[in-house]
Amino acid sequence: MRSWAGLAAIGAGLVHLGIAAGSDPLALVLLTAAGAAEVLWGIVDLARPEASRGAAALGVLALLVGAQVVLLVAVGHAHATGAVTAAPVAPAAPVRSVLPPAGATAGAAVLDLIATAALALRLRRGSGAEPGPARFLVGTAAAALVVAAIAATSLAGTAVGAGHVH
Repeated sequence: MRSWAGLAAIGAGLVHLGIAAGSDPLALVLLTAAGAAEVLWGIVDLARPEASRGAAALGVLALLVGAQVVLLVAVGHAHATGAVTAAPVAPAAPVRSVLPPAGATAGAAVLDLIATAALALRLRRGSGAEPGPARFLVGTAAAALVVAAIAATSLAGTAVGAGHVH
């Protein structure tokens, strides 16, 4: 479980950076900052897990999850009320939606939720005995598979990945 928080944070950060690429200027700045912070924290967590522990990190991750839930509710409400409509068939200029793609935002929220839960479990357990090498490798491989599946699917729903689905 040691690597789950860091890998999930990196995955969420990459998805946030992908969403930022197709966003309006304000969302671009906010999502880029959140994505970069998640990627950096994930790297620190993987390199030095004892340095990234703490209630502050847990609080920030929980705040990110809450913000994304609010954003998903706003996206759902906008679609339900008809505030968001489909782009014209042949737009004269690229159309940028004010709201981020719901699927990608949900994927990032799930990854942040995984990171939050993994960090909370690690904080609850404290600094006990480290797992053996085999258990560590199996746990890291499982985390990488889960994060890669969610991040790749989420990135496919962004402006960055829209034309690159194979």
